[in-house]
Amino acid sequence: MHRVRCGGQSSAVGHGRHRRLSLFLDQPQLFAGDNRASSLRGRELVGASLEEYLDGAPDVSPVVIRTYGCLAYHQAIDGQFVMPLPAADSGFPSELRPYFDVLQRDPGPAQATEEYIQISQPFRMAMDTLLEAEPLLLAQWEASLAPPYLQIYHARAKMRLLACELLNEWLGALRGSRQDV
Repeated sequence: MHRVRCGGQSSAVGHGRHRRLSLFLDQPQLFAGDNRASSLRGRELVGASLEEYLDGAPDVSPVVIRTYGCLAYHQAIDGQFVMPLPAADSGFPSELRPYFDVLQRDPGPAQATEEYIQISQPFRMAMDTLLEAEPLLLAQWEASLAPPYLQIYHARAKMRLLACELLNEWLGALRGSRQDV
């Protein structure tokens, strides 16, 4: 999940109309034809808050949230804007100038300024169950949920195996209790 923040500061002409916080499923950027007043955005907008989105998608967890700054991205690509009209300083009011400076080509995706993982309650319960089965392997699993997520990466095969074993035990116990009835 990609989260774009825009401060909409008055010193950043053109950003005052941007949403303060937007969520996208794809990495945000500006595109050819955009101007200095364009919002940093992806193509796949999430039309809800993160919590609402996750409530509607209970099978999605954990979710890596990457945050991007609209103003920082604009500053990073500042040299790529051009004014296609002649007489760049022909007396345009400063409030209008951002709308005339445009991008000739896609400048590429923004770089995240922060990253974290949102964990759902079902995922937390599953990890706690795995932790009971393999305490040394998964000790401090929540503390290791920081990029590049090495503990989870290196333990993934063992976690899959443990999950299958525990699920088979649970299903066996369930079948056994049904036969007793």
